[in-house]
Amino acid sequence: MKIKFLKKVLFLAGLLIIFAAYSAPINAAGCGYVCNSGTDTAAKYCEKVRGIGAYIGSTFSTNGTADCSGAANCPLNSAPACCCTSKTSLITPATDTSKPKFTLPDYTFQIPVGNLSKLTAIDCTNSTTCEIPWIAQYVSAIYTYGLGVAGVIAVLMLMAAGLLWMSSGGDSGRITQAKSMIFGSITGLLLLVGLSLFLNFINPDLINPRALTLDTIQKKELEAEARAKLGGTAEEFKNKGCASDEELTAGVEFYATGYYKAPYRDISQQTNYYLCDVHMQGTCPAGVNNSGSCIENGKYIFPDYPNYKPCNSFSQAQYANYFSASTLVVGKTIAGPKCSNLPKGTQICFKGKTYTITDSGSGIQGKRIDILSGSLLETNTNTGKGTLKIGACN
Repeated sequence: MKIKFLKKVLFLAGLLIIFAAYSAPINAAGCGYVCNSGTDTAAKYCEKVRGIGAYIGSTFSTNGTADCSGAANCPLNSAPACCCTSKTSLITPATDTSKPKFTLPDYTFQIPVGNLSKLTAIDCTNSTTCEIPWIAQYVSAIYTYGLGVAGVIAVLMLMAAGLLWMSSGGDSGRITQAKSMIFGSITGLLLLVGLSLFLNFINPDLINPRALTLDTIQKKELEAEARAKLGGTAEEFKNKGCASDEELTAGVEFYATGYYKAPYRDISQQTNYYLCDVHMQGTCPAGVNNSGSCIENGKYIFPDYPNYKPCNSFSQAQYANYFSASTLVVGKTIAGPKCSNLPKGTQICFKGKTYTITDSGSGIQGKRIDILSGSLLETNTNTGKGTLKIGACN
């Protein structure tokens, strides 16, 4: 009897512990205090910090539970708010910001042409662009190897035809066969040479394929570019109005930002992040997607500018027309303001370097310029204030 009674007591104690655990006040998943030191409302600041769909949670309820509990520990100049992540975005995909690493492929069938035994190692540690030459090396080696084999076969056929003719002993049938072999061999050699010339004429990359290029977009650099182009300093210089002729001759302070040509991607690979990046660099080739938003993984790509829109998807032809390489030169081209004394074709000296105004932009007005850069990283390097004078640098 005592054992049965003890079992009942333990069973009841277990139920009480489980009940207490479920009824104890705990913080809701994805909730926590944030300290708002700006002018945004609590709800707007919460959405900035926690992403789209974030909401203000409770700090007290009649049943003893709350989304946030305890002290907020915020500075005196900021207001605490209980901020909860949207239930649809509690699980955040893991992101890996490390540089990509590539392992040289181990292949068993080696073609004895093109030095395939020593494939080029890939190093992306100091660049935002990785070039993978292995496929191009394979294709080029197979093409070269095929030409060599075909050439050797043709020469052997010529030699065999010559021996057949010499040993024919006047036999007309063997002589005819030898002539046919010679004609076929010479025709084959001419076709090989002609095919090579024809492919080179159409597109040299068909004979010498280029390496596969992988470009990475670095989030922090893109955010920095957004703040540079859309922030208060840019607006200040944009609203200063055009510089006078006297100012341009003597030298006047301008504010420069950078832009670059993001490598074209096939429409199927044009992610929202990519389309927002292209818009940040200039006019969208196929127009702005006004119904879209620059959001990735439930968060704004440009947290300080939630109303920024991505481009519509665009074709390679549209991108080529929008970004003509013949008129835009990295390190020499700038987009200038729409001022009568700074027309396209004008040379200016900025920070000791000569540029030519060959481009324009809707946001480039007043005392602002935009420098064509070679990469996203370089756009931020080119950002800053400096003295601008009309004419080439001395």
